Amino acid sequence: MNDMEATNPIINFARVALISMNGESSEERQLADKVTSNNDEQLPPLAFLKEYLGGWPEEKTSITIISDPKRDEPGWDGAVRRAVGVIDENGAGVLSLAPHLADPLLERLGKDKIFKDEVGEVARHLGAREFFGVFRWSTSINSFDDIGQWIDANDESVPDWLKPFGHEVLVAFDDDHNYIGGVGIKYHLEHGREIAVVVDERAARRQVARRLVSKAALAILDGGNVPIYLHAESNVASARVAEAVGFKDRGWRIIGMNFE
Repeated sequence: MNDMEATNPIINFARVALISMNGESSEERQLADKVTSNNDEQLPPLAFLKEYLGGWPEEKTSITIISDPKRDEPGWDGAVRRAVGVIDENGAGVLSLAPHLADPLLERLGKDKIFKDEVGEVARHLGAREFFGVFRWSTSINSFDDIGQWIDANDESVPDWLKPFGHEVLVAFDDDHNYIGGVGIKYHLEHGREIAVVVDERAARRQVARRLVSKAALAILDGGNVPIYLHAESNVASARVAEAVGFKDRGWRIIGMNFE
């Protein structure tokens, strides 16, 4: 199994919002702590969840293990992610596995439903190590001053980290045309649109990250999809950006597995 297969399920958490905690002013931190989504009762992106995971259960008490052939197919970046899951604030949701993993596991367990505290045991059965990240979405995005321009990902002015996203990417430059930040959108099948942002630490005081994320999220909404924002639970800076833009932490989590 190659390194790409062992990466996080949808995103590379380490590359999301690379903002130094020392790069934001105290005023910006206070603002980020205060700003939340304008709509706490938003419906989850069900079309994406059903399409990407292979289903979404109506009952809300446990995690349903689903055998899904899509787990053997390349993702947005060409990598294969054979185990991925999403759970809501109650720990209910879906763990989607490639058939060659799911079928013998289901036979061994004798059931297709588990609880959150059993995910680690399931991972060990599969020879993997589980991890969780924060799963956010929003249909109520806070607006900021406009920034950046949409550029073809293959353009020579686009930094290397953005090129794998393809399509158009959102890039911000300073007055001397030096790169200060960018956003790539990960296209997960028909409905999944996930935002990844990286900014120069020197640009944090200009709110570059939240301005870029807001602009990208609004563009996704205009296209008829729900923007998704994921990050590691330890990435406090990324969490602050998400909250400022309107991506509330509703207690939902992404599940991934690293295979040895």
